[in-house]
Amino acid sequence: FSSAIVCASCAAAFAGLDVAAAFAGGAAFALLGAALSLAVSLRSSAVIAGMVDAGSGGDEVTRKLGNPASFAALLVSGVALAALALLWNTLVVSDKPQPLLGFSMGAGIAVFLSRVGGGIFNKAADISADLFSQAKSGFVEDDPRNPLIVADHVVDKIGGSMGGTLEFIDCILGAATA
Repeated sequence: FSSAIVCASCAAAFAGLDVAAAFAGGAAFALLGAALSLAVSLRSSAVIAGMVDAGSGGDEVTRKLGNPASFAALLVSGVALAALALLWNTLVVSDKPQPLLGFSMGAGIAVFLSRVGGGIFNKAADISADLFSQAKSGFVEDDPRNPLIVADHVVDKIGGSMGGTLEFIDCILGAATA
């Protein structure tokens, strides 16, 4: 998030405060949508894991999976559209397109920095789990008894959920600014 603040400061210096505020708002709304999606994803994963642990059948689990995914998609779409509506009102009042472009750019930078940062942590978790598996514990690679493998899967889940959501928001905002 600090990198987005630096980028917004550069936007303020070169394009004006309205573009910088829109840039920061785009990054904030994108991260808000990703955080909400992640909360839904993690909560639904806990419910599904409980159902599987209790011995529920595959059809029941599959039906239960569709509801949180649909809810998260609608929630993220609502956040992106609310942000666009707020910014569109500002655009109509000021009659300048630059804040709208700054808003979309802020969301794009949030996607980029989250994907790069998440990829670094994801790779670090994967390498440490593999090294521990092979060198210290005697487990084969990706053995579910290794706690680091479980942590690696959690990092994969978080990275996939937040990254996909951020890209979805960026697509909505990019299409609206085009």
